[in-house]
Amino acid sequence: MRIGILLCDHVDDDLQAVHGTYLRMFEQFLPETNFQPYFVCDDDFPTSVSDCDGYLVNGSRYSVYDEISWIQRLKDFVQDIHHTGLPYVGVCFGHQILAEALGGTVLKSPQGWCVGKHNFKVDDDISWMDPKLQQIGLLMMCQDQVVDLPPGSSVMASNPACPIAMFTVGEHMFGIQAHPEFSPSYLAAILDKRREKIGYDKVAEARRSLHLPLDVDPIRKWIGNFFFRQRASQLGR
Repeated sequence: MRIGILLCDHVDDDLQAVHGTYLRMFEQFLPETNFQPYFVCDDDFPTSVSDCDGYLVNGSRYSVYDEISWIQRLKDFVQDIHHTGLPYVGVCFGHQILAEALGGTVLKSPQGWCVGKHNFKVDDDISWMDPKLQQIGLLMMCQDQVVDLPPGSSVMASNPACPIAMFTVGEHMFGIQAHPEFSPSYLAAILDKRREKIGYDKVAEARRSLHLPLDVDPIRKWIGNFFFRQRASQLGR
């Protein structure tokens, strides 16, 4: 199964030597996945939505409502994925553009930046969400959030700081606001670079949370289950 990873940003040059690229982070996070990379932020898109068996869209320093040509093109491509029924996973910016492309709304959160390790109540129980968890803890780095869902969506996880932390659209599209692919050390490096934008107190609080345990293995299994079960369902039609 070939998954097209639509990359919406680059790691800052001064951080790549230690932390690697976003493609490498996802290859380490999902080592059994056959990724086909496309740097959509550089206008490198698949020729057709049928070029891959499914798609993953990563995070970005940009906002999904920015009037940039590649972002509009990506929204159109997400709509094509939706119409064809291919499996899709969106992470952070990818979670937000899923909502925005299909009729939802993304805005800057009134609570400001949501950073560091956060715990979320799991609100749904779907077959591919195995192992079953009532709570999941993941790393966050966002200012924008989904505030209105597109039609046909269901919230899967939430907390007071991020009410729409995970959601699905139908059975084949899945959005995650958190960053399961980030290491605590990479998040710490971004926090340090953005401390003036985020605020010194919030950065200090977020940094204190980075030693806490994360539920990376369960979310890795969820995403793997999601892709392969959705693909099996398509082949069985």
